[in-house]
Amino acid sequence: HTYEQVGKLYAAKEISGGGGIKYAASTIVTLGKRKVKEGTETLGNIVKAKLMKGRLTKENSEIEMLLDYQTGLDKYYGLCALAEKYGIFTKTSTRYETPAGKAYEKAIMKEPEKYFTKDVMKKLEDAAIEEFHYGSRKND
Repeated sequence: HTYEQVGKLYAAKEISGGGGIKYAASTIVTLGKRKVKEGTETLGNIVKAKLMKGRLTKENSEIEMLLDYQTGLDKYYGLCALAEKYGIFTKTSTRYETPAGKAYEKAIMKEPEKYFTKDVMKKLEDAAIEEFHYGSRKND
């Protein structure tokens, strides 16, 4: 449970339960959400996770996950942006150039297996380690 700290110039999220929990925990993640709607119907939520404290991952890292009410967590949500950041996909105007061809993000998300092949997923795994892991992967 978090709350906004009152009385500071810039309000910060504070974890309830006292200060001891900050020192005892190995990992502290705060969650937020926003609704995904189509017209007036709510289809799911975008859940935003921010790592406040972590001994295995870079602190203040943020990710977003799509929680669809019909299908559950979407394992491909957010991968286009990561692929673009690490040069796996190239964005030209509003389309992505992928190893499988050019496509809009909506088309990629409708047929993810076509665009996120084993080779692309291996490159994305390396990109995720580079993005969130402490230290250099060369030492592994």
